[in-house]
Amino acid sequence: MRVYSLLGCSLLLLTSASCSYLKNRGADLLDIVTLEVGAGVGAHVGLKVTDAVGVVLGYNEQTVYALHGRYAGTGTRSSRGVLALAQSRI
Repeated sequence: MRVYSLLGCSLLLLTSASCSYLKNRGADLLDIVTLEVGAGVGAHVGLKVTDAVGVVLGYNEQTVYALHGRYAGTGTRSSRGVLALAQSRI
C-alpha cells in the first residue's frame, strides 16, 4: 500500500509541477537518440584467413536520412579504412 501511495504522490508531483518537466525530459531523450537509414555504393576487398581472422579494405559513400539529437534531415557519409580481425558468417 505504501508503494502505491509513494508512486501516486510522485506521479502527481511530476504532472502538477508543469508539463514543461515532461517536455524537457522528452527533449533530453532526443539528445541521446540517434536513428539513421541510408543507402549507397561502395567497394570492399577482403582476405579471410580463418572464420575469425581476416582483413578488409574498403570505401563506401551513402545518402543518409538521420535523426541525431534534435537534428532531423538528410546528409551524406563516406567511410573508408581497413578493418582487421573481421568476422563474416553466411
